[in-house]
Amino acid sequence: MAKGDTVLRITTNMTERAATLTLEGRLAGIWVSELERCWQTVQATRKGQSICIDLRELIFVDAAGTQLLADMYRCGADLMAAGCLMKGIVEDIATSEVRRPIASAVTPSEEQRRKR
Repeated sequence: MAKGDTVLRITTNMTERAATLTLEGRLAGIWVSELERCWQTVQATRKGQSICIDLRELIFVDAAGTQLLADMYRCGADLMAAGCLMKGIVEDIATSEVRRPIASAVTPSEEQRRKR
């Protein structure tokens, strides 16, 4: 892997009450659409149940990644962060987005986000 390549590890943990997507590395480039696919799969199988996005091991988020996290938050996902950068991103999202219950939420597609 060349220096500067973006790497993201997505781990999904499902329990009876909740699902957690744990992100490690850099949420940028092609990995944004990969996370969106994972999110949509979890969302479709966990209707009405709590979904947590664990950002504590994330070290970078690009603009598209921030928009996807905002979409997830708006759809009812909880964002868990550590460190100044991630806490700042989550705070910005939380203060600028209106949340809906997960059961009625629909995540905008990548194409819809590009139009914004």
